[in-house]
Order: sequence, then C-alpha cells, then structure tokens
Amino acid sequence: WLVVENRGQESIIDIFEPESSPYNLGYAKWTVRWWNWCLSQPKFTNPVNDRKRTDRNAYNNQIYPSVWFLAGTTDGNAERECTVPIVRAILCPIINFEISTAEEPNLNTDEALLSRAKDEIDKIENLNVIIDGTRLSNLKKFRVQSGVFDVNLPQDNIWGVKPGKTRAAADGYWIFLKPLPKGMHTLQFNGSCLAGTINIGTNYYLEVR
Repeated sequence: WLVVENRGQESIIDIFEPESSPYNLGYAKWTVRWWNWCLSQPKFTNPVNDRKRTDRNAYNNQIYPSVWFLAGTTDGNAERECTVPIVRAILCPIINFEISTAEEPNLNTDEALLSRAKDEIDKIENLNVIIDGTRLSNLKKFRVQSGVFDVNLPQDNIWGVKPGKTRAAADGYWIFLKPLPKGMHTLQFNGSCLAGTINIGTNYYLEVR
C-alpha cells in the first residue's frame, strides 16, 4: 500500500497483488470480464473513444457491484473525468492488447492467438502509473495474460470488423486498486515500446463518493 497526500490529508492507496483473487476471482478472469465489457460496446458509445474531460460513457454497463472498470484508449492519449462509487475497486489497463479471429482470420487456433498477444506485449518496455502524484514502481509484475476467451462483437464495434461471436486472446499490464478513499483523485497510466512507435495513455480525474 501507499500513503499519499490528498488535499492535505493522508490517504491509503491499496492495490490487489497479481497473485490474489479479488472478490473470489483471479486477475486474469477479471481482465476477461473487462475485455467483454469493453468490446461489447459499439464505437459511438464506447468509453475507450472518450477524449475530452467527460464522463458521458464511463457508466455504461458497470454491472459488477464490487468493481468499476476504467477504459484505456486505442491510440494516443486521452483525458477524462469520472465519478466512482466509494465501495468499488477499480480495474484499469496500463497498456494491453487483444486479438481475435474476427480481426485476423488467419489466427484460427488458440495457440496462434495467444502467441500474437504475447508477442505484442513483449515489445512494451516503458510503463508509468501515477496516483495522486505518486509514481508506482515494479510495474512489470502486473503483467496478466488473460488467456483465450469468447467475446460477442456488436454492430459498429471499435475494430470495425464483422459483428458476432469470436475467439480472442489478450495480454497486458493492469492495475487493480482497492476502493479509494472518498474525495478527489488523479490517476495517470501509460505505456510504450522501447522504440517509441507505440505510446498510449490516459489521465483520469476521479471523484470517489
């Protein structure tokens, strides 16, 4: 855990360890739930496409009473506001990658999907997470391989591919925060490959209440 200053008051920032099972479910299974939450939403109302400081799509399909999902972005950087219920933990990607047979039909086995996801995240070298001005360390330990899973892509999905059920795999780095103290918080997360050709990040201004 971390002790940080939040508007002159000490607060504790606590993170679920990667080997833990938050709310009786392992990290990998939570990331699969996150991916289904993300990919099941059409691009026009999908929170990954929010760019300005708005929370208009952050509340879509937040169906789990103990966990709140925050979206990353598919490219570049985004800045957003969001109000999070005080009782909910927060799961968000530092940087992640998903691939499905709908996106690349030639990847028609589970092994091929897993290999592609792993190869993409193997390229990532630079990771940053800053919570209320405090930078987290040892982020490499938060890599989670989601495994292979089924997902149902909607019409006008964010990848622009044929809708319907498809097989997918994912890999990436995640932060799973235990419920934050009441009040205002900032959360920044981003990642890039060593060559700098990939650079993705999001800044959140969170109100927990």
